[in-house]
Amino acid sequence: MTGDEKLRNMDIGFETELKSKYVQVQFRGTFDADAMLQMFERAFQLAASEGRSAVLVDVRDMTGEFSTMDRFSVGAHIAELQQGIFRGIAFAAVGNEPLVDPQRFAETVGRNRGADARVFTDIDEAVDWVEKKSSDVGAR
Repeated sequence: MTGDEKLRNMDIGFETELKSKYVQVQFRGTFDADAMLQMFERAFQLAASEGRSAVLVDVRDMTGEFSTMDRFSVGAHIAELQQGIFRGIAFAAVGNEPLVDPQRFAETVGRNRGADARVFTDIDEAVDWVEKKSSDVGAR
C-alpha cells in the first residue's frame, strides 16, 4: 500500500487553511502515528510552497492512544524535517491531554535534536507562538 493509499484508507480527516504567515492544519479522527507523520510532512510542504514560515497543527479533535515511542518518533521526525528541506519553518501543535503529553516528551525529543517546535494545549498560546515565530523570521 502506498502512502497516499494509506492516507485515503485511514480514519483521519484534515483541513488546511493558509493564514498570512503560517499554515494551519486541523485533524479529526483516530490517531495513527504513521499517517500523522505523513501529514505533518505535507503541512511542511504546503508551508514551503506557499512561502509561510510556520505550521500550526491542531489535533484537539483527535482520539486514540499516543505511545511513548510514537511521541519519540514524532519529535525526531519534526527535527529531521526541519534540519532538511524545511529549515526555517517553525512547527507548533495544539491538542488536549492525554493525547498531548503533560510532560511534552515529543517536544523535548524534537528540541533536543534541533527542532524549532512547541506543543500547546491552548489554541491562543499556539497561535501567538507561531505568529511571533513568523514575525521573527521577517525581521531577520
